[in-house]
Amino acid sequence: MNKDKGSLEAAVQLPVCMSIGMTLAYMAQLTPISGGYFAGVLMLAWMTLRRKHWPAPTERLREREIKFRAKLAPLNSGIGLFAGLHAISAVASYFTSDYHPSLREILMTTWHLVGKWLLLWLVISQSFAVVVRLGWQPRMVVKHLSIWIMCYFIYCLAQRTWGLDWARGFDRYLGANRLAYGVFRVSGLMSHPLTLTYNLMLILFTATALASGKSLSWERTYQKIFYSWGFIAVMTLTLLLISGSRFVLLLIPPIFLIAYASQGRALFQSLRTLLKNDRRLSLGLFISTTFSLVIMIGLLGHSTWSRFAELFDPSIPWDVRWPRLVYWKIHGQLFLDHPFFGVSVAKVSVAAKNSILMAGNPLEIMNAHNMPLQTLADSGIIGLLGLLALYLSILKAGRSPLLDRVSQRGFSMILLALLGSSLAQNVLRDSEFVFCLWISLGSLLAFMEEEDESLPYARQPHPFHGPSEPAGLDQSPAAPGRERSPDGR
Repeated sequence: MNKDKGSLEAAVQLPVCMSIGMTLAYMAQLTPISGGYFAGVLMLAWMTLRRKHWPAPTERLREREIKFRAKLAPLNSGIGLFAGLHAISAVASYFTSDYHPSLREILMTTWHLVGKWLLLWLVISQSFAVVVRLGWQPRMVVKHLSIWIMCYFIYCLAQRTWGLDWARGFDRYLGANRLAYGVFRVSGLMSHPLTLTYNLMLILFTATALASGKSLSWERTYQKIFYSWGFIAVMTLTLLLISGSRFVLLLIPPIFLIAYASQGRALFQSLRTLLKNDRRLSLGLFISTTFSLVIMIGLLGHSTWSRFAELFDPSIPWDVRWPRLVYWKIHGQLFLDHPFFGVSVAKVSVAAKNSILMAGNPLEIMNAHNMPLQTLADSGIIGLLGLLALYLSILKAGRSPLLDRVSQRGFSMILLALLGSSLAQNVLRDSEFVFCLWISLGSLLAFMEEEDESLPYARQPHPFHGPSEPAGLDQSPAAPGRERSPDGR
């Protein structure tokens, strides 16, 4: 028993550079591509290259790495097809597009897409494999992330009030175009508010799933993990409330409802029992609920509700209130004109601006604000097959029997978020979103509920699992030479 305990504790003594690398990678989910994003990627790449120099893992940890890599397999295939079919379509459009993209334009745009999808995934997934091999779990960065998200929230409040824009310099401020109804639209350290909100949505669902992990002990020592993931989820949701984003706020409730509907009653009963027995949690829940209500009533007030109301204001032209309808119509026509390989990624913006449908329309067309339509317009049916391969690979990975229930629920929420956000934004063309998506999927794959049975905290029930559900490894056979007591211990 002591030997097992010592080996497991020794396994989590990661090299300092590895701990820093994983922390930077998680922090980079809310930083611009020109900042922490590259710092995180470079650190992860370096960790992957140095894999053979890390301490030799135990046999059990080798098995965990093998299991992790098996869980990666569907995503490796899906992301490979996603990038590969887009590359094929881009090369084919060199010969078929009416807009005659140059070979240099084709190669540059193809490299950009393959890099942000395939190469970035390879770096992140292999980095997770390295740290999982040494016993790492997502809970090891939760403390740092809690501090980071709190600091980020304070900065966003200041940005909303005074328009600070530290992403471009400590003396820079947001432009007047970001001022709406007396406050600035929050973008944090990102370049655009929508980039921030879609990344926050992924972090919210990941943190919520990890907070309900039953391998997290409910002993006093391990309550901090549950509280920390819950704190991250609450702060992320509050950031979304003050962001001024409309579509994401409408998307989140149905995703939570779908993910937790089947266990709603058990969760409610567990939470009610827990609140009776844990005064600190009761106080924390009361404070966080009050805080959220103050945010909704006070800070949101006129600004956010006015942004929703303007969608139905008849005094504003419909193509200003609903510009995406114009974008969708134009890109749909581009697909019909170039159905198989699209108009090419290199020339799709030029083709949209030259579209006959744009005659007399003042809107500046940049993209379709719809991932399937954007893919059909610039990469045709071939590109769409790649997009479907990505969606199906996430679905398959999330339904794998190798995945823990917590991770399966997290995958469901991530997939629903990806599908929903793809209808209103070209999220998979956004490098920051792709980075955040890959980190979220890697976190859920790296989370493993099983713990060494010899450790007492491995057998404690988690408060967010219903009374009829097994608690951790309580249902596993007793170790040789050891009998179970009536209470499962």
